[in-house]
Amino acid sequence: MLFFCQEGGATPPQPSRAGYPSRRSQMNISLPEEMKAFIEARVSEEGYASASEYLRALIRDAQKRRAKQELEAKFRAALESGPATPMTREDWDAIEREALERWTREQPRA
Repeated sequence: MLFFCQEGGATPPQPSRAGYPSRRSQMNISLPEEMKAFIEARVSEEGYASASEYLRALIRDAQKRRAKQELEAKFRAALESGPATPMTREDWDAIEREALERWTREQPRA
């Protein structure tokens, strides 16, 4: 069994070097001895500070793969939606108006 104990506390999360909040929670997982040995070997051979760091790296990689798959699905949907149409001056003006309106709404009020 591996036990992951990370720091927690009442302070708000701060970005870590990997861009993830530094506030952590705990998770216990049970693994067969072979998997535990595999993880320990990867930690040692690949220079990770701990099993937790190694597993966080695996999870980040899985998150990136998922995000890439979702983006590719959106590209496929766009390609399958029909032929592209040229942008007109009116299209660009509408985009600019919408952006300016959104920017104006999001500005802090004095």
